[in-house]
Amino acid sequence: MIRRFLLLGAMVLVGVGWAVAVAQPPIDPPRNSPGQKSPVPKTPPPPSPAALMPLELYGSIADSAKADAAPASRVITTDKDWVALTMAWGIKDPPKVDLTKELLVVATTKGDKLVIQTRLDEKGDLRITALDSDDNPRGGFRYGIKAVDRAGVKTVDGMPLPME
Repeated sequence: MIRRFLLLGAMVLVGVGWAVAVAQPPIDPPRNSPGQKSPVPKTPPPPSPAALMPLELYGSIADSAKADAAPASRVITTDKDWVALTMAWGIKDPPKVDLTKELLVVATTKGDKLVIQTRLDEKGDLRITALDSDDNPRGGFRYGIKAVDRAGVKTVDGMPLPME
């Protein structure tokens, strides 16, 4: 008996809720002045995944002598230097980089692993840290190339940016 009353009560509540929802007046869209078209919001296309991910490129080269192609300054600031490095290291289909807006930080190690970390201090000095491992079971060298925003960079590890 109690179950019947509970079931009947639940049905009444659902029915009343539906009736209240149906009885609500529809929401009018905003009115425009006569002859004016309603604005259509323009949604920008989503950015490509490549645009969201800053360039970080890591690899390994068997010929240790090719490590000498890395810039002594540890940064690349020109397209000419970027092309020269990719050719020297045999990087196929190198990513496009706008070197007017970014710098490329380059590090090499004979260790088996490499990670590049960068930090721009309040004076505009870009500090580069290359974290690497001590083991080298494969021979050759590992390289890392990381794009960094050029804005505010005045020096790199205390040295002036390379001239273009």
